[in-house]
Parts: sequence; structure tokens; C-alpha cells
Amino acid sequence: MKENAAYVVKEEFAVPKNRNVLKDQLIYFPSQAKAGEEPCLFRRVEIWDEDQQESMAFLTNQLEFGATTIAAIFKDRWQVELFFDDSTFCTPSDVMGFQAPVALN
Repeated sequence: MKENAAYVVKEEFAVPKNRNVLKDQLIYFPSQAKAGEEPCLFRRVEIWDEDQQESMAFLTNQLEFGATTIAAIFKDRWQVELFFDDSTFCTPSDVMGFQAPVALN
């Protein structure tokens, strides 16, 4: 989530003790809200990343999950993205080089 995003906090949830969760909020974006309709709600979870020494905010529409679960999901997802970003063992040119004729029965 961008730092300068304009949002309204509809509800604040208690953060779990002895965790890296700084904030757990239910928010909406007034710029996207339509007159006379309920705004689309999002869960905003802010955590402290010990490795990077910075806070990070995650946004999700999974309103029923706990804050630590949301943080863990985003952390795991980020690890998968970093793996594929760093891996060079299977590039499109590698796939083209290993293609062989396919025998049809």
C-alpha cells in the first residue's frame, strides 16, 4: 500500500501481544465510495519487519483472517516471488532449447 493513500479507518482491532503487528484496521477509500452505497471494506495490517528494519502495510479483502495470519500469508507469498525472481535455472530460452519433437500415437 502506498504511504500517501487516502483512506478512512472504520474500525481498529486490538493487536496481538508479543507479535510484530503494529496496527490492525478495517478501512475504506473515500475516492472509491459511491454515494448511497456501503463502501468496499479492506483489512489493513501494518507489521514491523525485523529483517528490513521498517514497517510494512498489507491490504486484503480477507476480513475474517487474523492479523498474524494475514502477515504470515504475505511474508510467504513474498518469499515465493523472491525465489522466482532470483531463479534463472528455467528461462524461456532454456525451455526453447530443451524442446524435442513429440511423437503422436
